[in-house]
Amino acid sequence: MKKYLFWRGTASELGKNIVNGCVVLCAVAALAGGVVGYGLGSGQVELAGYQVVLSALAAGVILLLLVGAWVSVTVCNPLVLLFNACEEAAQNGFVFEKNIRGNVFFAKFSCVLERVFYHVRGQMEETENVKKEAFKESRKTVRALRKAEKEAEKASSSRAEAFVHAAEQLEGVATGLNENSRRLFALMSEVTKGAVEQKDDLDTASNSMEEITAAAKDISITTSTTAENAKGTIHVAEQSADVVNNNLRAVEEMKTSHAALQKNMDELSTQAAKISGVIELIEDVADQTNLLALNAAIEAARAGDAGRGFAVVADEVRKLAERTVTATADVRKIIFSISDVIKENVSSVAQTSGVLEDVYELSHKSGKSLKEIVELAESASANNEDIATAVEQQVSASGKMGSLVHDISRVSQHTVDISTQASDAVEFVTSHTKTLCTIIDEFTRLGKTDVREQ
Repeated sequence: MKKYLFWRGTASELGKNIVNGCVVLCAVAALAGGVVGYGLGSGQVELAGYQVVLSALAAGVILLLLVGAWVSVTVCNPLVLLFNACEEAAQNGFVFEKNIRGNVFFAKFSCVLERVFYHVRGQMEETENVKKEAFKESRKTVRALRKAEKEAEKASSSRAEAFVHAAEQLEGVATGLNENSRRLFALMSEVTKGAVEQKDDLDTASNSMEEITAAAKDISITTSTTAENAKGTIHVAEQSADVVNNNLRAVEEMKTSHAALQKNMDELSTQAAKISGVIELIEDVADQTNLLALNAAIEAARAGDAGRGFAVVADEVRKLAERTVTATADVRKIIFSISDVIKENVSSVAQTSGVLEDVYELSHKSGKSLKEIVELAESASANNEDIATAVEQQVSASGKMGSLVHDISRVSQHTVDISTQASDAVEFVTSHTKTLCTIIDEFTRLGKTDVREQ
């Protein structure tokens, strides 16, 4: 804000000093004309010398007026117009309108300011204060100019020295203008450097966004593959659940068959026990038959020849009884072996029953676990689908953000270009300020010459 006030104060002081110089030069010319006229009337000055002095004064006045008009038209007026445009831009939300025509430099500078205002609207929060201060300074300058005009009318006798003083002040203003131009050039260089660094950072951010987008796409593909695998897992788990259910049914059927087998084995054991009783009865009968055969043989022996046939029958009966006892013993052994086998089978069936119970319990637990696996796989599949959707949305958002970062980078590059143009314009102003300093030095020299001539 102080820089804007300085520039505006410089334009105002320059116009005021030019007006003061013109007034002083007119006063000096009038004073010199009066002195020469007095000398001419008293005969101390010749007419030719009088004409030379008047011509020199007229030439000096004309030169000063021309230079003042040139400075006013080419420097003061465009500066005032520029500052007025800046004030209007500050009042209209930094919308800068060009109003400089004729002067190439200030027209170019006006274009640069228009682009600068366009790109830094949101970065100059102090513009409102600058506008107010500039307005106050302009009013002060107007009042100062009016006051200077009044003082010029009242103090015409001392305008020569005032002209020299004003030229010195103008020289100081020009020096300050040159110094501030250099400062402004340094500031624009810093702005350009910052914009370049910002563009580099934005380029880095753009590359990072591209990497994030690529990674998100890879995650989306992986998540989709995981979702497909989860669906396959669900299918396999459902098939496994069907197999386990079939196993449960088979185990239940085996339990039913096992119960019938155990019942049959118990019945077989009972029948084997009954067969053992029958064999014991047969053995008793065989023993009794053998005993009766022996008695019959004894009785046949007593009968002699009459009982010989009966003795043969008795002997056959005895042999049959012995064979019956032998066969019964073999049958007993076989029955005992069968009974032992039946007992082992009964024990094995009992053990098998426990194993079947364990198998049934494990199959039931497996079915329950597979059911939970199916539910978890379905939940995982749903979560994977949600993740895939979220990742796709992230990819879309990352793409949009990358586009925005690219646009910001492009704007930053444009800002760098504008800052470079502004630096060139400031450098151009600095060169013209040096020219202005040369002109002011000439003013000072002429003013001092006029004072010495007086």
